[in-house]
Amino acid sequence: MHPLTVIHLNGPINSGKTTIGMALARLLPDARLFVVTLAPPEAAAASNRGARALTDWERQRIAEMYREGYAARRFSDCVIDTSGTSVDACAREIARRLQ
Repeated sequence: MHPLTVIHLNGPINSGKTTIGMALARLLPDARLFVVTLAPPEAAAASNRGARALTDWERQRIAEMYREGYAARRFSDCVIDTSGTSVDACAREIARRLQ
């Protein structure tokens, strides 16, 4: 397995995360980035799971993010449905796909 390079770009909407990420990929051709999208069905994401109770604003933002394609990123190496499995099972699946 090749060494894994992780660069986490964070910032508000329209701050340049995707554009700079693509530029970094061109500048660092030997870097290996593995992108995982956690994507339960929208209904599961918008439900109160565990002890967390979502606000109306959070539910609206979740709906917007699903409409905008956050749950199906074209640059993801894998998409994991977190709705029907445990945290540990999701982590094992990600580790398996990394190999």
